[in-house]
Amino acid sequence: MSHAENILGALALAVADRLNRLAEEGSGCSQGGAIALTQIGQRDRPAIEDLRACLDVDTHSAATRVVARLEADDLVAKTKDPKDGRYAHLMLTEKGKRLQETVLAEREHFLRGVLDILSEEERQTFEALVFKLLSGLPFDVRACDRTCRLCDTRVCSGDDCPVQVR
Repeated sequence: MSHAENILGALALAVADRLNRLAEEGSGCSQGGAIALTQIGQRDRPAIEDLRACLDVDTHSAATRVVARLEADDLVAKTKDPKDGRYAHLMLTEKGKRLQETVLAEREHFLRGVLDILSEEERQTFEALVFKLLSGLPFDVRACDRTCRLCDTRVCSGDDCPVQVR
């Protein structure tokens, strides 16, 4: 293993660990709850099934348990699908929206702090290199959803996203 490979692994883990901890602390939920809050708030009335990949769970019932906890805490509301009453769509309550914004704001604050050590030129180079590295990774839809589970889609979407399935 090269030094570059080793320090990339260390950076990835250090950033991921801190982001996960911030998401939990900012939302007051489990990591899965914070992910679900972020995703529900950024999607158009998703179904529980739509959260499975982001939550990295294999069963519908596991995703349902995460949503049930959020619903019990008055963070998420369910509405029946008007075309098929067997399905429910999810949306954040006002309380859930505030927590989602807190999670995204704390994520932004931390990541900005990580990058503050770089000059503007170094930041542009870093962004291009990270974009290239992410673009080179193999992603299927489930991996995309999992990788972008805490992303702010207002900042990165469509052609600006190196993780979108190509």
